[in-house]
Amino acid sequence: MKDLLGGASKRDIDKVRLRIVPAADQVQADMIWRLLAEQIADRWDESIPQPAPDPDDLFGPTLIGAWSEDRLVGGACVMPDTQDSQRLRDVGAYQAAHAIERYCCLVQGVAVVPECRHRGIGLQVKRFVDRWAAQHGACIVSGVPTNQAARHMNKRAHHDVLPPGVALVLDVPDDDRRVMITLPMLADKIPDASWAVRVVAQPDCPAILVGQGGTVPQGGSHDEQGRVRWLAYVGRLR
Repeated sequence: MKDLLGGASKRDIDKVRLRIVPAADQVQADMIWRLLAEQIADRWDESIPQPAPDPDDLFGPTLIGAWSEDRLVGGACVMPDTQDSQRLRDVGAYQAAHAIERYCCLVQGVAVVPECRHRGIGLQVKRFVDRWAAQHGACIVSGVPTNQAARHMNKRAHHDVLPPGVALVLDVPDDDRRVMITLPMLADKIPDASWAVRVVAQPDCPAILVGQGGTVPQGGSHDEQGRVRWLAYVGRLR
């Protein structure tokens, strides 16, 4: 797998020196989870179960903390995209579901304590998440920034940030066909919500296409591709 993440340039090195690591134990996991729930507040998806610490550091739901000495100043929650994978399983697209769960990483939230904002901490956490995803075999990292500051941070982290209300579309191989899936938006609950996405590695697998815009029905046909603007792909194009 080809890693597409380069090092930060000298001018991009953030001023705050942090230790950014996955939660090592239940105490750290509880602290990170509480930070995310408090700082994201009404934008936090309470249906997500709290991830447990993973001593084996496998590709699964993970809480990541940013520590300044012994103080937690930022955090993130990341996981394989099991939600959209399940949507594909529900319509019998099992190989496509496996590809989404194996290669797509979803950032459920990034937060920084209020007194430490505007110091580049969120950006450092975001960059760590991208590296963590690539190191664990994921290729596409996506998330939903819900305000202008979060969109700006995602742009600085080299994510494509879609306009609010525009859908993120994935075109995924499934046996001898391809299936398109539209990732759901939160515009009805959060008007400023938008998708952000970045390709962080290139695997040796059939191509997964990433696009924006258009309302593609579940399992939609390629006759509807004209509604989608393709942004990137991972894997092998035939």
